[in-house]
Amino acid sequence: EFKNAVERMQKREDLQFIHITGKSDYNDLKKDYSCITMRHRVFAFLEPMHLAYSLADLVVSRAGATTIAELVYFQKAALLIPYPYAGGHQLENAYALGKEAAAIVLREEELGCARLSDTIVRLIHSPFERQALEHNIQKFAVPDAAGRLAELAISLVK
Repeated sequence: EFKNAVERMQKREDLQFIHITGKSDYNDLKKDYSCITMRHRVFAFLEPMHLAYSLADLVVSRAGATTIAELVYFQKAALLIPYPYAGGHQLENAYALGKEAAAIVLREEELGCARLSDTIVRLIHSPFERQALEHNIQKFAVPDAAGRLAELAISLVK
């Protein structure tokens, strides 16, 4: 659906995107995007993810645990689309953030290219809404997590 949303938004000069596809979709999407005039970069995999997060005004993503942890760490506004075949845990992850107004959640079965592209454009042009999402996602941060985990491990050994 993201590819279709990009095609719908492609004439907008005020947007650009980075799409991290995974290996299996990379060649097809690279080819599909070759005619897109909007500024973009496509990667099968991106090792320095911190660079992509640093550049992003908005992250459109699935809602796996690692992604959620990264969004919290980088305090990014996010539009989450939980993967429907992940046993329900991505939906739970996304709804936990959505319930606290820390992310926008769209279920894949409710999604169409118009809704996705309209939501992306709305969020990009709503700095106050993005700032609210970035502020609210901070509630999920546990800055001393490593120390707390170490203390727990030590207490279990005793």
